[in-house]
Amino acid sequence: MRPTLDMEDYDVRSAASIMASVKEQEARFEQLTRALEEERRNVTLQLDRSALPPNTPTSQPLAWQQVVMQHSAAERGWLPESELLPLRYGGKTPLTLTRKA
Repeated sequence: MRPTLDMEDYDVRSAASIMASVKEQEARFEQLTRALEEERRNVTLQLDRSALPPNTPTSQPLAWQQVVMQHSAAERGWLPESELLPLRYGGKTPLTLTRKA
């Protein structure tokens, strides 16, 4: 009867190992799916922008265009300095644009 217990123990460990592997694969699949969807959105946006005639403003300005527009608005007094977008250079150093004294 002892070999049966060993086989049952092996089956339980094997089943647990398979379940762990399946969960890891599911998590990886979800991660890849999210990355694929993000890439699909980026490509669609690029295609939409490339279909516009040259010198046509886009409905979604690039980040640097938003900053320039906000800075110009703040200089003209249309936008309080507190509403300026903080910038990140290389994802490391936070910067905030302010009006010159």
